[in-house]
Amino acid sequence: MLKATIVLVLFMTQAGLAQGPSATPEAPEPAAVAPEQGPPTDQGGAPPPWAIPRYRLLREDEDWSFLADPQMRGHDWADPLKYIPLGPHPNWYLTLGGQMREWFEHYHNEFWGVPPVQPAFNTAFATEPTIEDNGYLKQRYMFNADFHLGTRIRAFGQIHSGDVNWRAGGPRFIVDKDKLDVNQAFMDWNLLLGKRDEPKLTLRVGRQEMHFGTGRLVSVREVPNVRAGFDEVRVIYNTRGWQIDTFAAKPVFTRPGFFDDYTDHTQTFWGTFATGPVPSAPFNLDAYYFGLKRKLAVYNQGVGPETRHTVGARIWKGGIPFVLGKGWDYDAEYAFQFGQFGQEIGPTATTPFLRIRKGEIRAWTVSTQTGYTFERKKVAATDCVEYGDHERGQGSQQSRPADILHTVSKRALLRRDPTERPPQHSGFPAERHDPVAAKGDIYCRQLFLLAAEYQ
Repeated sequence: MLKATIVLVLFMTQAGLAQGPSATPEAPEPAAVAPEQGPPTDQGGAPPPWAIPRYRLLREDEDWSFLADPQMRGHDWADPLKYIPLGPHPNWYLTLGGQMREWFEHYHNEFWGVPPVQPAFNTAFATEPTIEDNGYLKQRYMFNADFHLGTRIRAFGQIHSGDVNWRAGGPRFIVDKDKLDVNQAFMDWNLLLGKRDEPKLTLRVGRQEMHFGTGRLVSVREVPNVRAGFDEVRVIYNTRGWQIDTFAAKPVFTRPGFFDDYTDHTQTFWGTFATGPVPSAPFNLDAYYFGLKRKLAVYNQGVGPETRHTVGARIWKGGIPFVLGKGWDYDAEYAFQFGQFGQEIGPTATTPFLRIRKGEIRAWTVSTQTGYTFERKKVAATDCVEYGDHERGQGSQQSRPADILHTVSKRALLRRDPTERPPQHSGFPAERHDPVAAKGDIYCRQLFLLAAEYQ
């Protein structure tokens, strides 16, 4: 039986030198909250800006422009770091931030008592011993600078450093160690502004992170030590409370040295993600399409090129947890994947009757999470069902729903097959091997009951 214990120790400040209080990345700030349900309010009934946690999983999503008003400052000892004026105009300023994370992790029978089995050509884990207990410390350090140069131009940069101590077998490939490198470096051009000079149409170019919705499919790889980055071009459109992101990207291949990460040209990722409120409905909606093309994908069934498409939607309700009152929050998500794997081989002069077709990819997943906040206590339950092809054969690729750009570490406990491993040749541990078993439509089902208290 697998037993895992994770002890998380975060050294935080509430000044941008750490991630600060958790906030739902996709949740917009509500326009108004009843005074008895939340923190002290201003004369308009809405919480003052300093009362709403503005630290985000993606640091580039933070907005400290309200600190241009001197009356809004002084509620945090590091307000001077969040808003550093760069001239007489209030929309010319610099924000400095960072994070120091110390995370201790311990596993007992990590591989369910069976030694990990790797493909013959994969040597990434060749030196990893088979052990019953493994405890280690993951360290992450990040620093970012955000330059706002008026209403049209913005430059954002972020560096990171990560290492792992005491792990048997040493740091894992890609996700554990990166001595020092550029995590993000991009420019924003606001091509179209709204009535209050807020961005409506933005072009973003450079190295950046992506995290859509709950992060079930596209994530920054937060739980592992080294976060994922992409070299991409993105267009962001905001209208009537909706945000639509359209992008084309290539993942960044993580190497353990100093400034040696590079663009992985063997993979291409593109898509559109839209999120916003539904008129006359008590919930918000996410809708998306993602495409992923890899020159070399690894499965138990074989090795070859892969093209995978994902379409899905999520309905959700909830704001910033614990802060803006009590009540229900929930989300329900469905995604369907289709595509092709491998190469088609036709008849030849020597083998006139041989024909091998591309494998067809078919998979779907349903995930839900429901919670209720009692003042400063929260209880939530999550459920997930995944379905994939159940027959092996020439014309069918045995597949399961892929966490397209997710880390497998988040779902490590869901692996039924102890030989199952991500293809470590890729720039990120994006895909899991299909199970060795030839049967079994529903690959995993999880049900968690979570309880938390916010101080």
